[in-house]
Amino acid sequence: MKVKTKRPVLHNGEIKTEFTTNEQHARELETKGLIDKVPAKADDEKAGEEKPSAKPRARNGG
Repeated sequence: MKVKTKRPVLHNGEIKTEFTTNEQHARELETKGLIDKVPAKADDEKAGEEKPSAKPRARNGG
């Protein structure tokens, strides 16, 4: 996940404002106030949506 910090930070021995990190590290940076809110994953957004139900099948014979 690519993140952009509000101010320069030391990451892997280099001073940067943009870098790639994992989701957990991004959440830690968010709690410290170094980055804006971490964007939600596409999978998480889809999990909240309801799946369309299948059409009920017609019964034969009455």
